[in-house]
Amino acid sequence: MVYKNITEDFTSPFTEGDYDDGIKPYTLLELEIMKVLCEIKNKVNWPQKIISDEIRSKWIQELSPHFSESAIKYAIDELNFYVENSPEGKIFPGPVDRTYISDSIIPSYLQEDLINQVSKLENVPEKELDWHPGSNKQVLDLVHPSLFPVVFGETRAINDNVEPDEVLDWKSVMGTGSIDNVKSKSKVELSDHRYYNDVPLELRYYSFKYQWLPTEMEIDSNGKAKILSYINNLHPDIHKELYTTLEKVFERFIPLINSTLTDSISTNLNNYRERISESAYFNESFDEFAKRICISEGILSDDQKLEVTGDIEDFRVEDELADEVYDRYDQEKIVEPPKDIIFDPTRISDCQKQINLNNTRLQVIVKLANIILTPDNPKYEGGVWHVEGMQNENIVSSSIYYYDQENISESQLDLRVGVCEPSYEQGDSKGVLKIFGLVDECALVQNIGHINTLKNRCITFPNIYQHKVQPFELLDKTKPGFRKILCFFLVDPSKRIISTAIVPPQQKSWFEIELNKSENKINKLPYEISQLISEKLEWPMSLDTAKSHREKLMEERKVFVSAETEEIFERPFSLCEH
Repeated sequence: MVYKNITEDFTSPFTEGDYDDGIKPYTLLELEIMKVLCEIKNKVNWPQKIISDEIRSKWIQELSPHFSESAIKYAIDELNFYVENSPEGKIFPGPVDRTYISDSIIPSYLQEDLINQVSKLENVPEKELDWHPGSNKQVLDLVHPSLFPVVFGETRAINDNVEPDEVLDWKSVMGTGSIDNVKSKSKVELSDHRYYNDVPLELRYYSFKYQWLPTEMEIDSNGKAKILSYINNLHPDIHKELYTTLEKVFERFIPLINSTLTDSISTNLNNYRERISESAYFNESFDEFAKRICISEGILSDDQKLEVTGDIEDFRVEDELADEVYDRYDQEKIVEPPKDIIFDPTRISDCQKQINLNNTRLQVIVKLANIILTPDNPKYEGGVWHVEGMQNENIVSSSIYYYDQENISESQLDLRVGVCEPSYEQGDSKGVLKIFGLVDECALVQNIGHINTLKNRCITFPNIYQHKVQPFELLDKTKPGFRKILCFFLVDPSKRIISTAIVPPQQKSWFEIELNKSENKINKLPYEISQLISEKLEWPMSLDTAKSHREKLMEERKVFVSAETEEIFERPFSLCEH
């Protein structure tokens, strides 16, 4: 198959942290409209329900105590526009801009197949259950990329005589390869740089120790998915049926991923048209303010009294009053949102560049995990703000399928985005506060909404957003409950990273399965002897070694998440003289 090359430049979450990095900030009025949209678009089957006058009126009544009438009307008009102007079968935008969701793309039979086939990973002896470190035995890892990752200096790969699109037969190459074929970028020492931001950007959020291993996946001309190389930590023979099911689930995500990637193309993102722009606000100029104050307080000279009926440009405050009026300007000037806002269809982004993943070769990182609550451990405290992966993985989008849950309270996934510093007049603290909600030294980040994580819901969102799982708990505190998720993290399709196509399985347990097959001579040895041989092998990697690396990887990424949050998403807004 000849693959189509994706060459578009996708916006990365890893930036210099300069004040012009990030998307344009949303105005407060647009954020209010987005909150209304979020409330409605989180409802199951909202496109069908909003057509009903009765249901629409009920929603407006529910929203009215919390939002302005104009924001509600704008949001309703926008939603009606989508419903009336979208062809049948089109994916509607999700609750948050650039997100896409569906409660119906996975048929019930496929959902049941997934539940049944994953149960083979769940129903293992207690000692084999892999509880995520630090999760208080609440998060059960079934397939997790942090276990048996690429370990620079230890992981082997085969590059010799391998074509660019070739996928090696994992069984025939197990236990082979060279560490020389798995190289990280040239390491830099933070101690060599006075400040963190002095480190070159391409290395600042890069791990010189670890990388998650993606699987290779092919999408044909009809949008059908085929897994080409093994999924890390999911044995292809033992879980053969699950591989087929994962292909079917992923291909149903493709329309959602296409839409999120389209929105994430740098040029499309930069050309975003605000619903309510800064220019729609009335931000009183100094001359307007001075004229208003001088007239209202009667502090006019005889010459000025002759000028007040003229244009504002003709009005000049007396020199001796100028400093006094200016000192009052920032705090007393009028800054108001537009009074009459009308939905403008031309502000619906018409992306010039579109992404279609048909006829492509993708790299996808797969994760399966359960959150399990019990009467003794009844509440999940939620997560932390983060993006997925580091620069090593180049992840552009996350896709999550909430395929099963029972006896847990409603929860949501919160999203926020780093924004650039808005343009403003020198010292205009009131303007940036009233228009954008920004104050001096506040973080240049905006919370842009949430997605309710309902059973059988599929969601896709760009990795330029930080996300955070909110707390949830048991509904009936006398019974256990759970949530089960399947995640696909998509590597930037315009780039390539080392994958399972050329890295033989690192799991020693997989190696032992092949050694003990009847056609192998070692199978004829006593069990104790074969075990001794296996234990003496330095490669592939033992489970204990892999878990040790996982702890180090998690600690490294914990530090990275903290640095990334501070340097990019929570860098302070500086209302400086300029």
